[in-house]
Amino acid sequence: IPRMGKYRNGRRVAVQGGRALFERMENLVRGGYPKPNWFAAMEQCPPPTLPFRAPKPPQILFPEDKLYGSYKRRNSNWDKEVIKMHPTARANGEKTRGYLFCNLWQTYILEGMEREVAYVRVEAEFKVVEDKIKEEERKVLKAQIQQNKVPLLMQRWEEEEKYVAEAFAFHKAQWEQRRAKRQEQAEDAKEIAQAK
Repeated sequence: IPRMGKYRNGRRVAVQGGRALFERMENLVRGGYPKPNWFAAMEQCPPPTLPFRAPKPPQILFPEDKLYGSYKRRNSNWDKEVIKMHPTARANGEKTRGYLFCNLWQTYILEGMEREVAYVRVEAEFKVVEDKIKEEERKVLKAQIQQNKVPLLMQRWEEEEKYVAEAFAFHKAQWEQRRAKRQEQAEDAKEIAQAK
C-alpha cells in the first residue's frame, strides 16, 4: 500500500493496517480460501481509504449563545467574572454573572418582551441586587475596620511581618559575614606587620 502522508496518533498505521488486511483476505477469498467469520462484517463496513475528508460539522448555536455574545460586547469586564467550577459552587448552583444575566434575558424574550427592553430590565434588576450586596459588604467591612479585624488587612500585615523578618535575617547574616571578613583581614594585616 503506498504511503498516504502523516496522520496523528497512529491513525494512519491503524487504518492502513485494516485496509491491508481486508484487501489481502479479499484476494485469498477470490482464490478459494474460506471466508473468516469477520469478513462479511468488514465487507459491509470496510476500512476507509486514506486520505479522506469528513465534512466539517455545523456549529451549534443556542439563542443564549447569541445573547452572551451581545453581553460580552456591552460588558468589557466580562472576562474578569469568576468561573465557579469548584464542587461547592456546582453543588450550590452558583453561576457567573453573564450566565445568570443571559438566562434571565432569554426568559423575558420568550415571554414576549423585545430584546432591548428585556436587556434594560435585566440590567436594572441586577443593579438593584448588586447594590444591595455592595452595601452589605460595606457594612461588614466597616464593622471589621472598627474592630481591627479586616481579614484582608490582617493577612497583608502577617505577610509584611514575615517579609520584614526574612529581610532582617538576611541582612543580619550579610552583616555578620562582612564583620568576620574585616576581622580576618585585620588579623592578617597585624600578623604581616609583626613579621616585618
